[in-house]
Amino acid sequence: MVMILIIIIASGIGIQNYLIYSSNMLCGKLENLKTDIWITKQEQKSMETINQLANEIEEEWKEINKIWSTVILHEELDMIEMSILEVKSCIQTQNLDGGLEEIDKTIFLVGHIKEKEALKWRNIF
Repeated sequence: MVMILIIIIASGIGIQNYLIYSSNMLCGKLENLKTDIWITKQEQKSMETINQLANEIEEEWKEINKIWSTVILHEELDMIEMSILEVKSCIQTQNLDGGLEEIDKTIFLVGHIKEKEALKWRNIF
């Protein structure tokens, strides 16, 4: 009985650590994309770098989503996926202001999952 409890606690801690790591990584890449969009808007630079970074974020999300989908409600994951697709769409249509708004929305959604799934008293009771 004690062994089962230890396994459950250890796996919970491992999952929480992965959620924190992957959400921080994804939010960091989204912040980098946001910065690149601002620079591109100010200096009228090529959209190539932004498109490439948006594609990298989408690929990274696909990998993260595979693991997150085992522990997080699919509705929340779908909202993040739709938001990432909207970011890509805004970038492809060169609607950079819309892209910035969607990036902020995506960062909020990812951060919300990290906070919601954290091992805290308010989340337990």
